[in-house]
Amino acid sequence: MHRGSRPRLRALFAVALLPAVPLDLSACAGSGGIELERGKPTVVTLEDVRLDPPRTIGLMSENHPGVQRHDSALRRSGYKKAPQEDVDVLLDRLESQGLLTYGVRVPQLVALDPALAISRLSVSVDDQIVQIVVPRRPPREAAERYSAMARSVTEMFNAIIDFRPAKMEADDETFLDMQRKLFESNRDKLRAQAKGGTSP
Repeated sequence: MHRGSRPRLRALFAVALLPAVPLDLSACAGSGGIELERGKPTVVTLEDVRLDPPRTIGLMSENHPGVQRHDSALRRSGYKKAPQEDVDVLLDRLESQGLLTYGVRVPQLVALDPALAISRLSVSVDDQIVQIVVPRRPPREAAERYSAMARSVTEMFNAIIDFRPAKMEADDETFLDMQRKLFESNRDKLRAQAKGGTSP
C-alpha cells in the first residue's frame, strides 16, 4: 500500500461487502470489562456463513508475529495486512459502535453452525479474543448495530490494495485454521517474552 494512501484509508468508509446482518442482544453477555490495548498485534475477522461458499475476510496489523511466518498462506486465506495505526483507528471505531458492550470474550474461535448463526465479527489483540455472533432472526436494532461494525471492517479491507496477486482459495475451515495459527503464533511470542522477563 502506498504511504500516501493512509489518510485516504482512514477516510474511506464508503462501500460494504456484507449486507445488513443482525445481532441477538440476548446472546451477548458483554466482555467482562475487557480492554483492548492499542499498538499490539491485532487480527479482525468477518465471517458470513449464509453464502456458499461462506464469505470470510480478515485484517491483521503489520506488527503481528504471524505475518512473516504465514505471509503467502495469508493472501490465499482471505487476510490483508494493514498499518498498525490504521488498525488502531479501526478498533476505536468498533468500540464506539459497541464491540465491548455487546461482544463476548472467548478462549478461541470455533466453526459457526449455519443452523444457529449467520455471521460473526471477532477481534484478537495479544491473547484476548472478543466476538459478536449473529444468530438467526435477531432484533432490528441489533442488526443495524452489527451492520455498522461490519461496514467499518469491510471498508478498510476494500481500501487496502494488495499489489501481489493471489487466488482467493479459502473456505471456512482454511480461514479458521489460519486464524488459529495467527493466535497461537502471537501467544507463543507472549509466553517467550514472559519467560525471558521482557515486556511485550
